[in-house]
Amino acid sequence: MALPLAFTFGCAHNRPQTEAIYSPLPATLLTPTSSRPEERVYSETPVEGIITPATLPPSVAVSEWRLGEEIRGALMADRDIAPSPSNVAAEICKGSSGQVILRGQVLNTSDRQRLHESIANLPGVNQVDDQVTVGSPGGSGTIHFGNGAAQP
Repeated sequence: MALPLAFTFGCAHNRPQTEAIYSPLPATLLTPTSSRPEERVYSETPVEGIITPATLPPSVAVSEWRLGEEIRGALMADRDIAPSPSNVAAEICKGSSGQVILRGQVLNTSDRQRLHESIANLPGVNQVDDQVTVGSPGGSGTIHFGNGAAQP
């Protein structure tokens, strides 16, 4: 029985104490490993948000379309306005000059208040009809124009 104890103690103290040694970064630039030209996966030009402009439907006024783009841009740029898994729809009332109806669900009342204030403070929004409920949402958000055309 003495042998296994001696063996165990011996192994515990056999490891040398060494410190990690880091070398400085190389001063030379790395050279390409291929003679083929580089291929860009993403555009080099900065993209304004992730929204791509679509064509204006003939039944929607330019001011309503711009307001919809403002709302969409605000929701996409700041995910804290309607945090996931919120299900929010913004409807711009046709011919109302800035009336927006908010529908859907958010997780709590502070999310609902943040959403309402963010949309109400956008340029072109004159009135917000807040029909958002607090609960467990599902699905994805859309923006509706008064004629029933939905934009994802």
